[in-house]
Amino acid sequence: MNGNNLVNGKSFVLKGRQSRRKLSKTESFWLSAIRSWCFNQALSDQVENGMWSRLCDGDIAQFQRKDEQFRAKDLSALIYLSVMRGEISPVLPLISEGWEAGTGTQREKAIKDSLADNWDLAEALLGFDLSRDSRLARLVPMNMAWELLKETEGNTQLIVEFSLPKGCFATSILREMIDFTDKSIEKHHENIDRE
Repeated sequence: MNGNNLVNGKSFVLKGRQSRRKLSKTESFWLSAIRSWCFNQALSDQVENGMWSRLCDGDIAQFQRKDEQFRAKDLSALIYLSVMRGEISPVLPLISEGWEAGTGTQREKAIKDSLADNWDLAEALLGFDLSRDSRLARLVPMNMAWELLKETEGNTQLIVEFSLPKGCFATSILREMIDFTDKSIEKHHENIDRE
């Protein structure tokens, strides 16, 4: 909470694996937080430079609607069209021993560049015998539907429905789709001003 998981996680990971005992729940959580942080750093940079939404030669790609992955060797016009439509996306490997094999050389370099200032942290993760895994670089909600309901007294309500693959968070999608204004804060300040 309040960034403490990252602070504690960095400290824990940089110390390295101290014994072969099973990690505690908290230690496993810290390890996962640091691994996710590394992924998010790399993805953030790729979103900024546009690399997240295109395939590079040798990348591992995945279909949005199923878990099937493949190495992109022949970047045909059909593959490019599927990427543009959001049907296929590149995946980014999570840091583990041999993670470089989970992507192409161009994306490997981009990930290393993103983590350059924290490379000691990425290298320390290798000592934890983590399983090789990857995540989609972009997430396309499926079965999207929405309805705007007008209520009395000028209030409106937006109902949004969509489905996501396992392990994905609806809050991430909503954050990108909607500009939220917390009206409860405004009401709280109004009540304080009246007192």
